[in-house]
Amino acid sequence: MGQAQLAFPNVFRAITLDPGNYDFHFLVFCWIWQAPDSDVEQLANLWAESYLPGLGLEVCEESLIEAFGEHPDRYELFLALSSLEFRRGRPDRAEELFGFCLAPLDDQDQAPTVADVLGKYHSNSGGYDDAEHHADTIKRFLSFTERHLSGRSGLTIIDAACGTGGLAFGLRPHAARLIGVDLSPDMAERAKPHYDTMMVGDMSAAMSGLGHPADVITCSGATYYLRDLAPFLHGAAAAIKPGGMLLFSDFSAPAGSGTMITAGGTRRYCHSPDLVRDLARQAGWSEAGFDIGISYSLPCRFWCFTAP
Repeated sequence: MGQAQLAFPNVFRAITLDPGNYDFHFLVFCWIWQAPDSDVEQLANLWAESYLPGLGLEVCEESLIEAFGEHPDRYELFLALSSLEFRRGRPDRAEELFGFCLAPLDDQDQAPTVADVLGKYHSNSGGYDDAEHHADTIKRFLSFTERHLSGRSGLTIIDAACGTGGLAFGLRPHAARLIGVDLSPDMAERAKPHYDTMMVGDMSAAMSGLGHPADVITCSGATYYLRDLAPFLHGAAAAIKPGGMLLFSDFSAPAGSGTMITAGGTRRYCHSPDLVRDLARQAGWSEAGFDIGISYSLPCRFWCFTAP
């Protein structure tokens, strides 16, 4: 960050001279993305004062939306801006800004095939646990689950799309039986020592055939593969005991937009909160709350639903 910090004044001056230049704004927010939390507020205010002096950060953000909300390369800019607002303690605003990272679906936006997913995780299963954003995602999701499972033990827990088993150590204190499910044989093999039972296959289909053994079902960082959430929600409902709990993460699209897709980065399906609630209700779930968190460095919702 040392050289970057030295360059900051020049970029701020450049924004003052050419406030409509996308590249200057993009560069600043890439730097802010990497800055320590202690520097974020100061750097954001310096950017705002360079861009539209005296009008404040929120007005500057709205101006940036007007200028670049439809820019073909907007994804990274608005993802960085969304991260800024999350770090400033404004998760609702972070989720709103993430909406500008998305695009409508069209006929070309097909869900990844089983072969696509298997190929991806076959190639990176060995180093999957080494990625810092994977470890951070696990930590944040476990913090959410702990608030709902605190004080409970002796549970049967299904960890759907368990990957290499990153959630297992946090779920184990609450579980008498811990069941892992993953589509990838490579990931499942690495996870197997952490679970009492390991199942390889599509998580929705696997859960549909289990009867009703589970007190709790968790699913972190997997629903973005699903253009249609309904099979997952129905599969989970088929596996849950009466009064059981479903805890999962999902990337949100703006209210009323249904399902959208990220306009850059790794392709991810994102579902509007009203759609999630409607599909969950149709599958027999009742909403018990949500948090706005971070998953793979992107804002997401951590949902909690309960069965009757």
